[in-house]
Amino acid sequence: MDKGIVDSLHRDDDGSFAIDVAGDRINARTVILAAGVVENKPPLEHVADAVKRGLIRTCPICDGYESIGKRIAVLGIGEHAAGEALYLRTYADEVTLLVSAADAASLSSETNAKLDFARIAIRPVLVGSISLGDNGVTAIGVEDGQTHHFDAVYSAFGITPQTMLAKGAGAQMDDAGRLFVDAHQETTLDGLFAAGDLVRGLNQISVAEGEAAIAATAIHNRLPQVLA
Repeated sequence: MDKGIVDSLHRDDDGSFAIDVAGDRINARTVILAAGVVENKPPLEHVADAVKRGLIRTCPICDGYESIGKRIAVLGIGEHAAGEALYLRTYADEVTLLVSAADAASLSSETNAKLDFARIAIRPVLVGSISLGDNGVTAIGVEDGQTHHFDAVYSAFGITPQTMLAKGAGAQMDDAGRLFVDAHQETTLDGLFAAGDLVRGLNQISVAEGEAAIAATAIHNRLPQVLA
C-alpha cells in the first residue's frame, strides 16, 4: 500500500508502531508525523472566494509585505488576534483590531499598552456586520455605529493541530496542542518523530521541510549498517 488514511497509531507488543490504514495494518520501527493543522475559518460567508480575491488573508508571515500602504484589519479572538495586529503594524500604518466586545474587554493591560503604543485601534464589532465587497471590506463598530472601510482583513481565529494520532499513541504535547520534540524532532515516544505545524506555531512549508530533513536523517542513522 502506497498511501491511505491512517485510522490509528499505537505501540505494538514488540516495540514497533502498529498503523491501521483503511483496514490494513502496517508495522514500523519509526514514524514521522506531518499531519499539519487546520485553519479555523472566520464565521463569514463566501470565505473561499474572499481569500481568492485577497479580501481575507490568513498568514501575515507569508504575505504581510503586501499590506504596505494599505488599510488592514485583523479579525479574530483576543490575545491571538492582537499579536497578529502588532506583527502587521511593522508593514502597514493603518491597522485595526476587530474583536467582539467580550474579547476587547479581556485583553491584558500589557497588550492594550502595546496596541496603544503601536497606534492600533481596537473596534468591537459583530461578525454579522462585516461585509465583503468589490472594493474592500466594511465593518460596523458596536460602540460608534460607524462603518469602517479596509482593503483587507486578516483572519486570526487560530488553528487546530492534527495531533489525534500522536495523542492516541501517548505522545506529550503543550497547552496549545503542539508536540514536544527534541533536537532531532523525536517526540516523547521513542521512534515517533514529528515535523512542521504539529511542532511549533511558525506554520511555514520551509520550516516543515527542514524539520522533516532532520527527522529523516535521525531515522536513517538508526538503520543497521550493511557492510560489503
